Amino acid sequence: MRILIAYDGSETSRKALLKGKELAEKLSCNVTILYVINDFLTRIYDYTLVFKVDKFARKKQGERILTKGLEYFKDFKKSVNTIIKTGDPATIIVETAKQEKVDMIILGSKGLSGIQKLFIGSVSNKVLIHTDISVLIVK
Repeated sequence: MRILIAYDGSETSRKALLKGKELAEKLSCNVTILYVINDFLTRIYDYTLVFKVDKFARKKQGERILTKGLEYFKDFKKSVNTIIKTGDPATIIVETAKQEKVDMIILGSKGLSGIQKLFIGSVSNKVLIHTDISVLIVK
């Protein structure tokens, strides 16, 4: 069994990471931790120098966040790998889950307000709608 954990360094994603580790230990699962660089700014900047510098900085930030996340898995017995991708977070989570052939996706819930959900939607809701893989949303 394989688990994909979406992790962005936020408190809710940290809770998802810890819950994912707990489940993976109990079920003896391999884990993939995914960090997504949201490409919203990509569409604004396009291919300017500012974008290239920003993209590099955001990738480095993702590497730092994943390194911190891996600290929770120091004593983990199964394999853990990390992935950084750029794009719409919900789309990337669903696509990566398929590519990695995972059995479960675990992610945190940001707790958006009603108006925020109306205008931008939530990543967790989009993942639920667009995948047939089991999803655990951690609050």
